[in-house]
Amino acid sequence: IKLINNFISNRHPVYSWGIGNEFLYLYENTGLKDCNIAGLIDINPYKQANLTVGGITINNPAILNNVNKDSLLLISAIAYKKAILTNLDSINFNGQIVDL
Repeated sequence: IKLINNFISNRHPVYSWGIGNEFLYLYENTGLKDCNIAGLIDINPYKQANLTVGGITINNPAILNNVNKDSLLLISAIAYKKAILTNLDSINFNGQIVDL
C-alpha cells in the first residue's frame, strides 16, 4: 500500500498489465484508482474490445512502445510475469517496472 501511495503522490503515469482479479482487488481496495492511470494492458482481445475499469479502456501492449522514462508499469498478472518481462524487453520499455 505504501508503494501505491507513492504512485498517488508523485502523479507519474501508471500503466498496469494484467487486468484480472488481482488488479481489480488492488484498484478497489488500495487506492490504485487514485493514481494517474495512463493505461490498462491485457493481451486478451475480448477484454480489449468489451471491458473498461473505471471508464478506462483496456489496451494491447502496443501502447507501451513510446512511454517516457518516468512512467511506471505495474505487473498485476504475477503468473505471467516472465512472459510480460520478455515482451517489455522486446519493445525496449524504458519506464520503471514494479511487480507485486
